[in-house]
Amino acid sequence: MSSNMPEEIRADLERVAASAEPYPDDAPELHVLDGDLDTDRMMATLAKKALNGEL
Repeated sequence: MSSNMPEEIRADLERVAASAEPYPDDAPELHVLDGDLDTDRMMATLAKKALNGEL
């Protein structure tokens, strides 16, 4: 999939995605608004999804 994402943003997202283990797609943390979550893992998950065009 090609992207018109600026290289600087792509590099930042790749750095965040590599900083922690992303949550799997079926993790309850992704579907509960008031649950406990690891902020670093959530940021890595969102960065990975952005890089994969899933957001």
